[in-house]
Amino acid sequence: MSSVIDLSKEGIEHCLLTNATGHLGCTDNTIPYVFPMAYGYYDGVIYGQTTKGKKIDIIRQHSYVCFQVESVTPSYWESVQCWGNFEELDFAHIETKQQEYLVRVLTERLSSIQHNFGVHIEYDHLGHIKPLHLYGKESVLYRIPIEHMSGIRHPIS
Repeated sequence: MSSVIDLSKEGIEHCLLTNATGHLGCTDNTIPYVFPMAYGYYDGVIYGQTTKGKKIDIIRQHSYVCFQVESVTPSYWESVQCWGNFEELDFAHIETKQQEYLVRVLTERLSSIQHNFGVHIEYDHLGHIKPLHLYGKESVLYRIPIEHMSGIRHPIS
């Protein structure tokens, strides 16, 4: 029987780069929560967009989170976990070059799971960025700079 192996940093990053959905784990110090999330990964940072609600309320109080991604093939399954502080991005106050980069990363990565998904920027009549929306709700752009990550591969026999 084959054994479980630890993934190298390159193996972990490959898993993060080749997937577009994961699970965000957080706690309100009483109950743990896990939320499915679409994401983009680049250079040690997980990026995403989500709607305001319970998870954002919890994370604003307890920003240290875990992000888990898995990959399953006919010959193995992998699981990667990353830990770091969830940071909201105020899109209206990010430099234009960073805005363009963030929009590109999220749109390119997330459009693979939903053809009409991406970050759409709207401006008011004065040229100011309006609050971002997703599925009709006000949304939050975020990033999780990864402080620690680990991963395993388990052969399927």
